[in-house]
Amino acid sequence: MNSFDLFRMAFQNLWRRKLRTFLTILGVVIGTTSIVVMLSLGLGMKASNQQLIEQMGDVTAITVTPLGADANPFGRSSTNTRSSTKKGILNKNAIESFKKLDGVIATTPVKNLQIGINYRRFQTSAEIIGIDPAVMETMGYKVVEGRTLKNGDKMVAVFGGQIKGMFYDPKSPSGKNVQTDPMKDSYTISFQDYENKNPKKYPIKVVGVMSEQNFTTAFNIVMPISEVEKLEKLKPKLLDARPGSDKKLPAGTYNKVMVKVGDVKKVEAVQTAIKEIGFGTYSLKEEAKSFEQATNVLQAILGGIGGISLLVAAIGITNTMIMSIYERTREIGVMKVIGAAISDIKKLFLVEAGLIGLSGGIAGSIFSLLISLVLNTLFANSSMSSEFASKISIVPIWLIMAALIFSSAIGLVSGYLPAQRAMKLSALEAIRTE
Repeated sequence: MNSFDLFRMAFQNLWRRKLRTFLTILGVVIGTTSIVVMLSLGLGMKASNQQLIEQMGDVTAITVTPLGADANPFGRSSTNTRSSTKKGILNKNAIESFKKLDGVIATTPVKNLQIGINYRRFQTSAEIIGIDPAVMETMGYKVVEGRTLKNGDKMVAVFGGQIKGMFYDPKSPSGKNVQTDPMKDSYTISFQDYENKNPKKYPIKVVGVMSEQNFTTAFNIVMPISEVEKLEKLKPKLLDARPGSDKKLPAGTYNKVMVKVGDVKKVEAVQTAIKEIGFGTYSLKEEAKSFEQATNVLQAILGGIGGISLLVAAIGITNTMIMSIYERTREIGVMKVIGAAISDIKKLFLVEAGLIGLSGGIAGSIFSLLISLVLNTLFANSSMSSEFASKISIVPIWLIMAALIFSSAIGLVSGYLPAQRAMKLSALEAIRTE
């Protein structure tokens, strides 16, 4: 019996029992749809987490601080646990030792300074990040307008994308913010001393604007570290004495250093090496890893729920094929008597079971795509879509192919025992069966 005859007979047998075949296929459809939709939600969650991490900053950048200081800008405890008996000092020698580590492509000391920004009668406040201009772009501070910092820049700044819309009139009761144009407007900066109504103002020139989407830089100003150190010396002593003000460090030392790693796979190794020297570290790779672990657990749970539905469908296929054997016992006996090969009888039942699984897989995949489309449409119209990934459900082509292969395999496995049973039937006893 050739392959065409096998498929033709299998289709005819299934068609003769349309209702039973439909109900069995429906079980596979439900199972396939469940597992594909559940996994697609997990993939959507992974994409959302990845997008969120990218918006938070650079995954390959490591923040280094002295032991005991918190390197995490998001308030969670960072990996400042002591893994070395010595306590390092963040100075030029330490920075040079970081540069020698395998995978490190750039380093820069960092100075942070809280400052007030003035535009005409409008004002706001922001944190200045002072870095080495030579490595600004390498460290992930990319501009969407204008240029980055250069060596030799004097009182020059690059604005975070959100700062231009943060200015307000302190004398206005409405407190409504105004939009400014950083590349055209003139700004001054001053130290926020609320006891001094007329603090000294220092003019700055804005040469670039960074993205609004990067949470790390959107509300900050980046300036050459040499200029920030000059500003720090101009800070009124009254502000230094207030609770919560930054402690002045010994000359030549820093409270923060940024280390850029060329390969994301080497970030953890570089962090470990820095901690062994005697420093605390933090990187967004830690956030990404924790997000990924949580997502993998959730995806496994969702996939397990869908897998249970497919298991129930497999039991339904097995039941259908066993009932089919009982009803077609005489037919099987006649096939054996007229010379049909035992292997062909086995193949016939396997083809029938495989067709049920494949048909259910195809229909289930189509329903999954429709459900995914509906979920994404509803999500796109919600307020959450602007904050997270644009899709809540992602169905890649490999998932559809895997669903088809898996559903077909479920059909074949479910039909194996019934096919074996059909092979073992005695031809004479089968013919005598009414």
